[in-house]
Amino acid sequence: HHDAAIYAELWDTISVGRVWHGEVCNRAKDGHLYWVAATIVPLAGADGLPEQYIAIRTDISARKAAENQLAEQLGFVEVLLDSTPTAIYLKDLQGRYVRFNKAFEALFGIERSAWIGKTVFDLVPGEAAVLMHAKDQELFAHRQVQTYEARFTNRLTGDVRDGLYWKAPVTNIDGEVSGLVGTILDVTEQNRMAAQL
Repeated sequence: HHDAAIYAELWDTISVGRVWHGEVCNRAKDGHLYWVAATIVPLAGADGLPEQYIAIRTDISARKAAENQLAEQLGFVEVLLDSTPTAIYLKDLQGRYVRFNKAFEALFGIERSAWIGKTVFDLVPGEAAVLMHAKDQELFAHRQVQTYEARFTNRLTGDVRDGLYWKAPVTNIDGEVSGLVGTILDVTEQNRMAAQL
């Protein structure tokens, strides 16, 4: 399971008398794999060189299985978010975009790498940004789901669009608000048709 370098590093460490810590996948006699958190302590002889080693190992197979399951679930969520045609985003309490999906990128005509960590004041011009920021602050204070319409501009095309915003608070394990999650639907065409009717 491991690269040979991990064993070379292990022996290089303990052969000079230093303690080694690491996680190792082992194979049991019946063939199944299991994980241990290991600490190897060298014991020096009269000449000062390691003469014996004490290994302390704790079985962490259940933790590793849980980590693998979580990684699979997070991978599924990433694929789900990016394949969803609705713009979805997550902000922290300071109003910074923590993550968003491909539909959000397309809606605003931006690239993800350049916009993570930015705020609505960077993304949306003028009064629209002031409105959206005020709505965020209201959501953080009252912890209630919001729905409203606001205009935004696609930075790539310059088109001004109407967005239907839906936002909800995100809470941590202690029940404290840690940010918000939102979606945006482009309702420009529906609004135009309604105005024509």
